[in-house]
Amino acid sequence: MIPRSITDKYPALETENDCITITGLNQRHGHTIVHFWHTGTYQWIAPLVGKGPINSKEAKFEDALRIYEFATSHSINKLAFFAFNHVEEIGNSLKLSKMLIMMHKNNFDLHSKDERLVEYLMEQVRLPTVKIAREDIDEVEMAIPSRSVSSIMLLTMLEMKLSLQKYEEDECRKTSIP
Repeated sequence: MIPRSITDKYPALETENDCITITGLNQRHGHTIVHFWHTGTYQWIAPLVGKGPINSKEAKFEDALRIYEFATSHSINKLAFFAFNHVEEIGNSLKLSKMLIMMHKNNFDLHSKDERLVEYLMEQVRLPTVKIAREDIDEVEMAIPSRSVSSIMLLTMLEMKLSLQKYEEDECRKTSIP
């Protein structure tokens, strides 16, 4: 049951019987969401394997994506803001190709309700400081083997970034003084 105080604050969560079924999330995600509902703060819990927590960037990124996806799909803007900040913070330390593969592997859906993640990914592609290598593109192609329009466009975008990167490196070499 979702308390009335929560559904009053976030009408997108309201259902006929005040119960909501959340699929595609685990207990850690649920904890973060419920913690936010009751405190207004974002608290991520590291997944446990064996006796200790896993604090890998990949686990943090995937969890933040799931929470962001839930928050945007249910119009919980403040939680979406916190989760996006977590995505961005971790994403800045990951390779672009790794982020894209994780998004694909987790069947992540970019909701039209919130454009921050789309803008962030576009910025990562445009930034000259974000480098990509042929191996990165090959890794993406192996992880996303389908020939859908979106996968073709994604690979084309990465190929174009690599071409532009090589062009800029060549131009830099031409203009550098020996």
